[in-house]
Amino acid sequence: ILKITRRLGPEQTKNSLLALNANDVKTSLEYCLHYYDKTYNHGLSKREKISISELNFETLDAETISKELINYFNKSGSQSPSPLERDLG
Repeated sequence: ILKITRRLGPEQTKNSLLALNANDVKTSLEYCLHYYDKTYNHGLSKREKISISELNFETLDAETISKELINYFNKSGSQSPSPLERDLG
């Protein structure tokens, strides 16, 4: 927390440290994450806009998911990552 004091600001730092001293780790981290959320959102706003697809899988099997991802990319016309195609193709 002390290493990011300058970025958090005095109020957020104080509140985060008070929460940590009270063994309220969750609240302490919420104060720290507030800074990181703002920074992340700012970074996203500077990047090129891309479309994001949500995919749901019926299994947690990595090989099955990988094959389904390759099929998805092939159907959508997007390029799938070549190392993935090489390994599972």
